[in-house]
Amino acid sequence: MIGAEQHLPYDRPPLSKDFIFGSKTFDQIQLASESMLRDLDVRLRLGCRAVSLDLSRREIASADGDLFGFDALVIATGAEPRVMPGSEHLGGIYVLRSVDHAAKLRAAIAEKGRIVVVGGGFIGAELAAGLAQQGTDFTLVEPEATLMHRSLGAELGRIMTSFHRSKGVKILTKTAVAGFEGSDHVRAVHLSDGRILAADIVILAIGCVVTTQWLSSSGLPIDNGVVCDEFLSVKGTEQIYAVGDVARWHHPVYKRSIRVEHWTNATEQASIVAANLCGERIQASQLPYVWSDQFGLRLQISGFIDNDGRLEITKLDDEGRFVAIASSADRLDAVVAFGSPRHFIALRKMLAEGRPLREASLYLQQVKPRA
Repeated sequence: MIGAEQHLPYDRPPLSKDFIFGSKTFDQIQLASESMLRDLDVRLRLGCRAVSLDLSRREIASADGDLFGFDALVIATGAEPRVMPGSEHLGGIYVLRSVDHAAKLRAAIAEKGRIVVVGGGFIGAELAAGLAQQGTDFTLVEPEATLMHRSLGAELGRIMTSFHRSKGVKILTKTAVAGFEGSDHVRAVHLSDGRILAADIVILAIGCVVTTQWLSSSGLPIDNGVVCDEFLSVKGTEQIYAVGDVARWHHPVYKRSIRVEHWTNATEQASIVAANLCGERIQASQLPYVWSDQFGLRLQISGFIDNDGRLEITKLDDEGRFVAIASSADRLDAVVAFGSPRHFIALRKMLAEGRPLREASLYLQQVKPRA
């Protein structure tokens, strides 16, 4: 197992929540110890970045010049945080993907400077919740009309945006970052609508770029990810697989090629590839599932929400909790819940079993708002 980071394998979801705000240490988010890997007979090479793949020789070359021959290969290089032009060489601008990113950002936040969060997706919203709970003064900038617009769509995005604002989060929507001010360290953020936000710290939470650059000369099929079949086997190859954020695979349920940037997807696919390497034939047919913890409540989504589809929502209280189903062409496409894991579990089971939309609609109609 080779990896570019210098750290033993660790859990990434806590980085934007428990770790960055100090309630968990690195030891508490580690997934494996050196002794555990030794017992599994895993030879681990940390700080070893893969730079190329020679398909004919079946060899991986590292940045240090080492060569690793293989009979079977699993590509799990994930994705890297997206940056903005003009931000690369300016101090005070941070991204969040690795534990090193999180440690630097945690130290910067402790300095109590003026903060601007750019991007209102999952990472931006989770950071906003944590900062607000700490009483930090900051502003979140989002070019779409709502938070988490890409994952939730407009209507549910409006509910989450209102919820965050009710908790004191300052959100500027429908405006983008036009540039940054500062010679060596950021001093301000210039917005596309002409406003200028003073800033000592800027956190870029604007998505990721899939890490496939090192495969550009390999001959593997690349299309916003490594192209795989329903078994996560890279098309046109033998005993080469891709998992997690880097994998674009043909989903046997959706009948199309998809790529999913969720923790659960990576862990489920790892088990599938391990089984297939051991001689089984298991398809990657799991439904996408993602969760996000914000202000002590859990947002849960299973399936895909079509912005052109139909949405049914039951609000559970005046605090922002809700449960919803999304559908298109009389088919249940996704279930969503915020602060309601019990209803989510029931509806997710219906989605996984392919139950008729009318059953999910009837269930939702019978959900009683809290007194």
